[in-house]
Amino acid sequence: MKAYLSKSLVISLLALCIVGCSSVPVYMISWQAESYFVTPDTEGKKWESLGNGLYSYQHWIDRSLIIDTPEGIVVIESFNEEMAGELKQILDEKFPGKPVKLLVYSHQHLDHTRGGHVLKPLEVIAHKNTRWHFNHYSDDEVLKPTRYIDGSTTMIFGQHRVEFIDFEHGHAEHLYGFYIAEEKLLYGPDLAFCEALFPFGFPDFNHYGHVEALDQAANLDFDRFISSHFNSGDKSCVTGTRDFFNDTREAVLNGFEEHGLPSDNGTAKWFRSIIGDTKGALDDKYGDWHGYDEMSLPFILRQASGAYLGF
Repeated sequence: MKAYLSKSLVISLLALCIVGCSSVPVYMISWQAESYFVTPDTEGKKWESLGNGLYSYQHWIDRSLIIDTPEGIVVIESFNEEMAGELKQILDEKFPGKPVKLLVYSHQHLDHTRGGHVLKPLEVIAHKNTRWHFNHYSDDEVLKPTRYIDGSTTMIFGQHRVEFIDFEHGHAEHLYGFYIAEEKLLYGPDLAFCEALFPFGFPDFNHYGHVEALDQAANLDFDRFISSHFNSGDKSCVTGTRDFFNDTREAVLNGFEEHGLPSDNGTAKWFRSIIGDTKGALDDKYGDWHGYDEMSLPFILRQASGAYLGF
């Protein structure tokens, strides 16, 4: 299959060059996105019962966590207007007469916070350090938080004690994970993927902070990891993501040790060496992960720039 795709890609690129090779970078990016985001696992929608009043809803690559309580429904992550609209219809059918009493944002990024107004929640919660970002968003696009909280905390939703774990200094301004100890369940939006790479270099993360967050999560007692994107799994999703981050950074730093830092002379060769050596160090262990062919290069570049700048 990969050989067929490679042959088709070469033919397509040659055809593009006849028209103008300036189109090749755009074509490559679009081809990567199509190959990465469109998979059998991301087609359609999926409502799943997790037991004891816990549910998840997957639309395309995105997945919300839902908690049923006597007072109403708790939704963690709205993602976008289309998904939120479909989720609202499902909630109205399955829990007639129950309002969405609370919408929770794990962090401020727009791909997690659009569409909240469709759910008509009675309250919206986010971390206080994300207030600046929400203040700059359009009211038409994002339903603003009605209450800001600080640090790690525990909230009671029906029969469940949900620990809001403040994974600071990693991804985004602040990132909350949601741990339900009695269910041995961790919902970790943008914390880890299950044998899959983050898209386009994983924007807005600090390597050391995110690895610290993954270490913190790995020390929790859970055997169900609910991912905000692509597939869910178990604790190995967290430890595997941590290993991938650490192995990539280690390979990059080894390249710095061998080839030095970039300079006016030989910059192109330096980049080729760093990228090539790093990818070679990762291929055997991670080559079969989803998105490796499409997204390993952006991630290596992001790790190289982070290592160079110190984050």
